[in-house]
Amino acid sequence: FIAAANTVFLAALRALRPALMERTRVLFQSQAILQDPSNYWISAINVGRAYMLDELLALDSPPANQQAGYVVKVLMHAADMLALSPTSAVCHPSERALFDFAERHRAATA
Repeated sequence: FIAAANTVFLAALRALRPALMERTRVLFQSQAILQDPSNYWISAINVGRAYMLDELLALDSPPANQQAGYVVKVLMHAADMLALSPTSAVCHPSERALFDFAERHRAATA
C-alpha cells in the first residue's frame, strides 16, 4: 500500500513540476538503510556514544516510561540522516528539535 501511494505521489509531482523533478533524486529510507544495515546500526550506536543521555532527552520531554524508546528514536533519526545524506529535508514542526539535532550531528561528522 505504501509503495503504491509513493508511486502515485511521485507521478503527480512529475506531472505537476516536471522540470523540478528532473533535478530531484528521491530516496526511500528503507532502501537506503537496507543497502548497508550493519553500517547503519554502527552509525546509530556511534551517535549514542557521542552524546550524553541528558542531551538526547532534552530534545523532547518523553514520559519516564518511554525514555528508552525515545532515545532509540533519536539515534535512529540521526542514523537515517547519515544514511540518506539529503541535500534538503522537511520535518513536522513537532520534530524540529530532533531534525536540528540530526543535522548538527551530520555536519559534525562530515
